[in-house]
Amino acid sequence: MTSTGLIGKFAISFFQDNLGFSNGERQLSFFTLRYCMIFLWGGIMDEKKNAQEKRKHARKNVKITALLKMGIYLNGRGFAKDISSEGMCLVAPTIFRFIKPLQVQEHIGTHLRILFPSQSFTVNGTLVRIDTKKGEGAITVLNTSDDTLWQQLCSE
Repeated sequence: MTSTGLIGKFAISFFQDNLGFSNGERQLSFFTLRYCMIFLWGGIMDEKKNAQEKRKHARKNVKITALLKMGIYLNGRGFAKDISSEGMCLVAPTIFRFIKPLQVQEHIGTHLRILFPSQSFTVNGTLVRIDTKKGEGAITVLNTSDDTLWQQLCSE
């Protein structure tokens, strides 16, 4: 059972058990319930935060200009926002903001070729997540034209 379901069951049973209390006792019990709910809700927020973090490797914040080629027809410009040895977050509003929310699933799994002109190398990857509001995409790195340079960039 999820934490949200547990909170609901806890609240219902709490109020059912406290119907026979006097007003003062009920008010004290309400404050106890409120602090229990805040404590449990904090646990839910931690679960949500951990669920959002999907990378296995540590991220490194960067801002490296990138040229993207997604499939046959989509080309654009953007930048790598953060990188890790196995993936990266690309900000490319010219590509990702114009994908309609209903089309997102169609693009997941698409292969991308990312050229970093300042570093003179390319990264081939697979699109695993798109945030159309932010114009960002998460990419799993398949291979690079220079693995040593990529590992240096990720570890610096």
